[in-house]
Amino acid sequence: KAGDLILDIATGTAVIPRELVKKNEYPDMRIIGLDITESMLKQGKKEIHSDQFSSPINLTCGDAVALPFCNGSFDVIVTGLASHHMNIPDLLSEVQRVLKPDGFFSMIDVGTSPLWKSVIVRSVLRVIAFTYFLFKENYSRALAEASALSNVQTIQDWEKDLNDKGFNSIKTTLLDAKYKWFPEPFAILANKEKS
Repeated sequence: KAGDLILDIATGTAVIPRELVKKNEYPDMRIIGLDITESMLKQGKKEIHSDQFSSPINLTCGDAVALPFCNGSFDVIVTGLASHHMNIPDLLSEVQRVLKPDGFFSMIDVGTSPLWKSVIVRSVLRVIAFTYFLFKENYSRALAEASALSNVQTIQDWEKDLNDKGFNSIKTTLLDAKYKWFPEPFAILANKEKS
């Protein structure tokens, strides 16, 4: 809505905030992009500046599982393709804390199947992920992606965790996968219960 304060968790180079501003559907909205990696935020600031518009976007360095904001600060919280790098219960506790009553949490990330919970399957997938990202990008990214497999959840796990944290009206949508061998990504929209 007009005047909403939006938080984009793990904003990276501020792709989501910049797209929201470009659409210009919600006048007077304000957006804070948060990321733990300062170099990503520096690149994001350059991107915001190169877009050449009067920007309601502010970027801040911080941890998604220890958000540096007051309780009930945001109308909407979003995150895209990042939650698998975080401790999900801690993330949801912080989202619940800084979201206003009746606020919305929206996320997109990769999902998993119950088969991935097997220790053997998960170990094999870690090796595959590490090898893929080592050759495609670098050692740091390979290590991060292999480690992140521990946090990838099924849609049912997400729905349970969101319910446990006081969210309702949870809507999940499967999205098209870029690779057929990879679990389908999904989107979740959840509403924080009023106090």
